[in-house]
Amino acid sequence: MANYFTHYPKLFYNKILVTDILSRVAIRADLVDKLSLFYPYYLRDGDTPEIIAFKYYKDPEKHWIVLMSNEIIDPFFDWPLNAFQFEKYLNDKYYNEGVAIGRTGLEYSQITVKGYRATITTSDSFSMQSHSETFEIDELA
Repeated sequence: MANYFTHYPKLFYNKILVTDILSRVAIRADLVDKLSLFYPYYLRDGDTPEIIAFKYYKDPEKHWIVLMSNEIIDPFFDWPLNAFQFEKYLNDKYYNEGVAIGRTGLEYSQITVKGYRATITTSDSFSMQSHSETFEIDELA
């Protein structure tokens, strides 16, 4: 992280050369939709932008490419949680409800959620067509 700002432009402010931390970088809008330009990757539990950057670019400092190309602005709230973090999130979120029935927040969330619906969209980088399919997951079945 020490050389994070080395590539930022410099400007004079009150006759002092400073780093312009207000500069923004963006991927051109016409390139974001061209799936053939991007590497396919399926997240695994515990993956971070740094891990993915190392796998593809051999440099974890290029994590910003992974975030930017996926339109993730805040990696702390926009990046998927790993299994441990998600369980902690559920425990914290449903703590009071769990205590009311003598369970943990996680147990409460597992008892009260009867099913889960997920829509998965896949895209073919050659034909540029996408396909969406909705799955119903019933844990009790």
